Amino acid sequence: MSDDRAGLPDPIDLRVGTWIMRYRQLAGLSQTELGAALGISAQQVRAHERGADRVSASRLFAVAETLDVPVTAFFESNTPGRSGSAVQQLAASARQSADLLTAFDAISKDAVRRQVLALVRSIARSDRSDHP
Repeated sequence: MSDDRAGLPDPIDLRVGTWIMRYRQLAGLSQTELGAALGISAQQVRAHERGADRVSASRLFAVAETLDVPVTAFFESNTPGRSGSAVQQLAASARQSADLLTAFDAISKDAVRRQVLALVRSIARSDRSDHP
């Protein structure tokens, strides 16, 4: 579903979807495997992760159980020190995450995808070490 601002997905839906994707990947599950555990298609999982489809409370609870995380984990923010309201921070982070995911999905060669992932992980490690 979208909000009233230019037909874009709601920033909170984007953020929840981004966290679903992160925890799914950490659990080593594909979209197909998570969908099977939830009784939905991989396409539905993808839509939830992109924020295109809202996640109902009961489904979010099932996702949390499947991924072995608390429901509150989908609302976390790991962006300390940013200015602006919490909703603005969530919206900016979610848009950037969605943009990164879209661009990454457009890369067709596995070797290139692995290199991009290694680069992003390296940058993240460096950024964390710069902020005590």
